[in-house]
Amino acid sequence: MKQHSGTYRSILFLFINLFTTLFGTLVFANSTASGSTYTSQFVVPFSILNPSLLTDSTQLKSSTDSIIPIGPSKKMTDSITVSMQQTKWFSDRINAKLPDSIVNYQKKNFLRAGIEWFSIQAIPASVNYFIRKDPVSHISFKNFFSHLKFSAWTWDDNLFATNQIAHPYHGQFYFNSFRSNNFSFLQSTLATVAGSYIWETAGETEPPSINDIINTSFGGTILGEMTHRLSHHVLARPSLTKGQRNKKEILAMLINPMNGLNRLLDGRWGNTTKGAVIDSSLVHTEVELGIRRFDAKEHNVLSRGRMTSTRALN
Repeated sequence: MKQHSGTYRSILFLFINLFTTLFGTLVFANSTASGSTYTSQFVVPFSILNPSLLTDSTQLKSSTDSIIPIGPSKKMTDSITVSMQQTKWFSDRINAKLPDSIVNYQKKNFLRAGIEWFSIQAIPASVNYFIRKDPVSHISFKNFFSHLKFSAWTWDDNLFATNQIAHPYHGQFYFNSFRSNNFSFLQSTLATVAGSYIWETAGETEPPSINDIINTSFGGTILGEMTHRLSHHVLARPSLTKGQRNKKEILAMLINPMNGLNRLLDGRWGNTTKGAVIDSSLVHTEVELGIRRFDAKEHNVLSRGRMTSTRALN
């Protein structure tokens, strides 16, 4: 047996060489792509993530420093590299923490919506009454009943910023107090009209204004739905880290404070749900600027009229 030991070693070495050449590359590629750890007595002297280092004469060194040529083709290694990069790309997006949306939380909460809707009335009225001491806020039942008459409605001449910006912005709080509690667009619109009507009749001693209720109801509904959709558009972006997620939550709350408040109350702030559909809708913004001159008393508006700027945001 001793005199034939060299022959046996040569035969064994030949079988090892053939096995490594035929199956070594395939086993190594499969184990790397699946993300599992591959353990072998061979040390790989190249990185599979850098195919430029691979040549047809690539060799594997064993633990005994013997050289075993495996000769993988460059085309095969390039294909393996591309497949691994594609797998990582899809894996990052599948494992991305996607936010929950209105689709994942459909429960309506009328009690909370009503409390928030009433608070939007009560907070500014209390500030005007107790802090600012504004005489307009000292309304009585006599004022309220007189405002219920159809003849009491007038057209006010408040500043542009008050009528065209403050009223719509106040109206969107009425709207989103219900919209963010999963009520429909029509239901939220009715809540906006009701909130505007109650404020005009019971919020101030001044007569109710026709243009105020239009701007608060119509403008609040449009602005409310815009902020509702835009905040969910921000929250529907994929977030790979907790920091990214919290930044999106803060931005969405600045856009739609009512929705952010309800997410905090529901415990949904910062939480994510894997598999949620990414919102791919486009956001279009249009801004219009202009200057106008007017004077309610003088008819020579070109020389004596007041100058004001007009702004519109779509």
